[in-house]
Amino acid sequence: MIHDPGDVAAEIVTALRRRLDADRVTLRLDTPGMNFPCAAESTAPGVRAMSTDNSLDQRGAATAQWIMATRQVLVQPDLTAMDPAPPRPLMDVYGVRAQMLAPVVVADAVAGWLSVHSLQPRPWTEDDAAAIEAAAVEAARRIDEVRAAPGYIRWLP
Repeated sequence: MIHDPGDVAAEIVTALRRRLDADRVTLRLDTPGMNFPCAAESTAPGVRAMSTDNSLDQRGAATAQWIMATRQVLVQPDLTAMDPAPPRPLMDVYGVRAQMLAPVVVADAVAGWLSVHSLQPRPWTEDDAAAIEAAAVEAARRIDEVRAAPGYIRWLP
């Protein structure tokens, strides 16, 4: 995907996708009256984007509920038998077979999360989990810039 220079959110997700050699990375932010819209997305060549699809119940997903409650990185190496269960359309529509999620915590509240997707089952490493956690901390530290980025502003009235 092509992003505006200086788009902090896009830089964070693109750097993380490349670092982990992932198929897709998204950053979703809690937005009043909305379903955690995608502030930024980076996809590998040929991987279907999901940033404009708001049909998934992001807020109600068991995985999102888990990271909001625990505030920990969720590592799911094979989505076929995971608890908490990922949203079924994530697998059926977007072909995701493994994922990690990390909460973006700002002022002691979960402001959103990063998701890393693989289209194949994948044994995520401790270094992989540390990388998504570091990216979530960076997104939190730069939250004002992230919220000013084009990918997020497009959702605002």
